[in-house]
Amino acid sequence: MLARERGLMMRELVAELAGATPTVDELRERARRAEEYVQQHLAPELAESDPALAADTWTAMEACAAPEAPPARALASCRRGSPDGGPGRQYRRHRRR
Repeated sequence: MLARERGLMMRELVAELAGATPTVDELRERARRAEEYVQQHLAPELAESDPALAADTWTAMEACAAPEAPPARALASCRRGSPDGGPGRQYRRHRRR
């Protein structure tokens, strides 16, 4: 359907999409440049291990187990949230204030 809307044959659409998808090496280079920019312009104190720590922290936050919070408190706030573990009643109550 997308190919038809663009007036392309399926083969042309696949080639266009494949050409627009960065390679693993291009993604690594983009990440390296981004980290370099952040260190030069935003956070000169950034250590080499910080991006990995940030990724781990983000994963923990998505799992509702932020490493900064004591585990029991983090779990309790998740249980008070919505059934799927997201911000539920506690978040809505805070937003109304």
